[in-house]
Amino acid sequence: MPTISPTRWNSLYLQINNLIIKKSEITKICSEESIDNLRLKEWEAIQEFVKLYKPFNDITNEMSKDIETTISKVCSSLLFLRHHLITFAEKGSKSGKTCALNLLKELDKRFDHFLNIKNEKFSDGLYIASTFLDPRYARILSEEQQNYAKSFIKDHFK
Repeated sequence: MPTISPTRWNSLYLQINNLIIKKSEITKICSEESIDNLRLKEWEAIQEFVKLYKPFNDITNEMSKDIETTISKVCSSLLFLRHHLITFAEKGSKSGKTCALNLLKELDKRFDHFLNIKNEKFSDGLYIASTFLDPRYARILSEEQQNYAKSFIKDHFK
């Protein structure tokens, strides 16, 4: 059975999540040893970044252990991550918003040509058509993507 594949940012998520999990132990040690502990705002910032990175971690874990990953699952995951980052940027703190927008920029730079039919480097409608044909994920596509998928299928599978 495939196992979870660690990634560079995955390890960042695991590190900061581990800080939150061990917060009481860290606080106790700092108190006993007269070491400055993180302030409440700093703990809140760490918690915010855990929330920001958690979906990336969850999707990576799911994809790396799933032996039946399909392009439609990949596309739906990318669309979900875009939505998560946009929502996070609207609700997060200033630093959380900045980080979410930077992640969104990188996500779009790397994957926009798979999903955005208006992207000048749009590569192939097969990704959108595959997602459209998968009943688990078809509803996540925009109306424009659905129309494109229908047209692509008609043109290529006559």
